[in-house]
Amino acid sequence: WKLAYVYLDNKWQEIELDGRIAMKGYNWINGKASETFRLKGKNLPEDEYYIAAYACKKINREWDCNDNKWMLQKIKVEHDQFLPDSPV
Repeated sequence: WKLAYVYLDNKWQEIELDGRIAMKGYNWINGKASETFRLKGKNLPEDEYYIAAYACKKINREWDCNDNKWMLQKIKVEHDQFLPDSPV
């Protein structure tokens, strides 16, 4: 499914995933989907955040959509305190 949601500022915010659309006019992505999302210039505090996505895969000619449940992925934001030396 091409839409996912990130929980930020106490609400779910929609993000659109990149991938090859399975059929014109539908929101299903064929194969893998990914997204590098920018949060409008926000510098996120170090913390844990959540992303919810919906996906299905075909197994033995039948669709398995995780019992129609969304998948929840936890991500952790960590800031690098030490940057490498500048190139010479």
